[in-house]
Amino acid sequence: MRAEEISHSTVTNYFKPAKEVTKEMLSMLAAVPIYILLKVLLENARKRFRFYYAKACFDLINKIESETDKEGFLSWGFGMVQ
Repeated sequence: MRAEEISHSTVTNYFKPAKEVTKEMLSMLAAVPIYILLKVLLENARKRFRFYYAKACFDLINKIESETDKEGFLSWGFGMVQ
């Protein structure tokens, strides 16, 4: 196909998907700060959960009489602490 045979509409239709991709990329780029903020908040919540879960396991060790159950709570408590 020669350059003279390519019409203006063909060239416009060729670049149309690129414009749509750019709009999608801009919308995704706007979502990145929101994702980062949520990631930081959820990571902080996860650390607090692990701490309180481990603390609860160690508190239960003092209240339980069965040695087998104590070992289970001890392993759960250490398993949640990193």
